[in-house]
Amino acid sequence: MPTATAPSATPAGTRVGTRVGTRVGTVSPAGLRRLLDGDGEVAVLDVRDPVARASGHLVRSASAPLHDLERRARVLVPHLDTVVVVASEPALDEHGAAILDGLGYERVLVLDGGLDAWRAAGGRTYAGTHVRSTALGEWVAATSDPDTHTDTDTGTDGARARARRRLEDAAVDLVDAAGTARLVADPTRTTYVIDVRSPEEHAAGHVPGSLHVPGGRLVRAVEDHLAVQRAHVVLVDDEDLVRSAGAVAWLRYLHDGPVHVHVHDGAAAPVPVPVPDVPVVDAVTGHELAALLRARVVSVVDLRSSEAYAAGHVGGSVHARREHLPALLPGLSSPVVLVGDDGLVPDFIAAEADRLLGGLGDVHVLEGGIDAFPGNLTTADPSYAGPVVDRAGPPPSGPESDAWHRAHAAWVSGLPAAAAGDPDLDFEAISLRPPGRARAG
Repeated sequence: MPTATAPSATPAGTRVGTRVGTRVGTVSPAGLRRLLDGDGEVAVLDVRDPVARASGHLVRSASAPLHDLERRARVLVPHLDTVVVVASEPALDEHGAAILDGLGYERVLVLDGGLDAWRAAGGRTYAGTHVRSTALGEWVAATSDPDTHTDTDTGTDGARARARRRLEDAAVDLVDAAGTARLVADPTRTTYVIDVRSPEEHAAGHVPGSLHVPGGRLVRAVEDHLAVQRAHVVLVDDEDLVRSAGAVAWLRYLHDGPVHVHVHDGAAAPVPVPVPDVPVVDAVTGHELAALLRARVVSVVDLRSSEAYAAGHVGGSVHARREHLPALLPGLSSPVVLVGDDGLVPDFIAAEADRLLGGLGDVHVLEGGIDAFPGNLTTADPSYAGPVVDRAGPPPSGPESDAWHRAHAAWVSGLPAAAAGDPDLDFEAISLRPPGRARAG
């Protein structure tokens, strides 16, 4: 898991305290460009749902949907002093900035005018998902860069020797437990500690608090894990170093901060895991909810993923996302019970819902989440407060899936032309930098 970064001066091109709260400011498109090209740490968050984000987004932004922003933000941006730019749609950005301000983030900026202003100023946005890794894959295929070829034979002396040589050529430091602890404890930087080994190896023993993301998945979805630009990264591997060497070869192009490797030996100290303070809200037990349902005097709103809801939900419940609640709640009969699970803590949304109703509502959460409900779940009669927008991938099967895959193939093949001249996707320029050198602009 990541650790901290220290504050710095107010970035040029920003105005502080001009929007949502006293600590929230704005940044112009030109100011955001300077932040991205500068030397300091910055995180750009897109708070839209996955489908909206896939319609066009900043290529160096991270997805942090409003629906679960509190938990997601503390993982992506663990330190409250980091510069955080919220950049998507103005109304959602202001809502997201208010949430971040409430969490204690001290340097939150809203992109003035949102992505429309960014595009009007000449900035680019990209449709699709995992744009950077996909564009890099196309560039590698066209240039046959040998440094990015993954060595799948992890069990030979030759593979180990090649991995060590690759790390040395990339100027990657091997850090022991003490070195990892120093990086983690340094208040002047963010340090992500990521275990790139297999699930079986991770389960057998790992650095407590580290994030488990096998190397291929880290490379493909780098924006989902390394949100803070120029952050340090410690990759946890075993002594053969093959997985970390393969990841480093790609991260050279996808992340502009220093990368280190730690060979897991069981000696590393736990990595602090940032956790937001969960608000105290009214709750009902599973048996109390069952009784309310029998009496037909309750409205149940399911905030879990649409996939989990479709697989089984409380009969009569409606599936919704946080952004649906302002329109949905006034039409529901009280009490209202919000349902979550291990992946979604509804308490933050419940506190916000209570404020939306002026404190006059009767909003509760289901204590223990969906697993605490004693009755049978159903797949019948699902009800949705809005379109399903939490999945941006292909339909599961049929003609729609075939059409999606054809469109995706066309998107992939057209990506190099769309990225031409974009400094954020100029992999040729990155390849010419000395090994270990962070982005300079």
